[in-house]
Amino acid sequence: MIIKRIRVILLLLICLVLVTIIQLLVNPMRRPVSSARNHLLRHTPIGTDMQDVIAFIDSRSDWEIGFICHERGFRHPNPGFIPGQFTDEELRNPIVIGNQSIRVFAGRYLAWYKLMFLVPTDVSIFWGFDEDGKLIEIHVWKTYDIP
Repeated sequence: MIIKRIRVILLLLICLVLVTIIQLLVNPMRRPVSSARNHLLRHTPIGTDMQDVIAFIDSRSDWEIGFICHERGFRHPNPGFIPGQFTDEELRNPIVIGNQSIRVFAGRYLAWYKLMFLVPTDVSIFWGFDEDGKLIEIHVWKTYDIP
């Protein structure tokens, strides 16, 4: 009886691991930020024209364009940045990447937060462009709805 329970538990754990691995393979935005950014750079390398980036975004039916701005770049969080908490200095002198920008909402999914519990996770992607509309930076930003 105990051996059957152990087998069932092991089978469930293996299934959970397989589902997690499959999700990581199918949706690169579920990967760590640096890996997701590298994936995006393979499709939209530095120097890519803004219209080509828009075409790439449009090819993704599950992504939603938040804005396309031809007047300014995107505000890049500092290392150690905590969403919603800015210092007075950051509010006076934000770090802005580029002269033009695109923001995309790339989806929401459940992710392991510090391997303790599953939390809803939102993924946003920012592309920054120079004055000629050439890509200079990509930033993947994940936010967690921690209970």
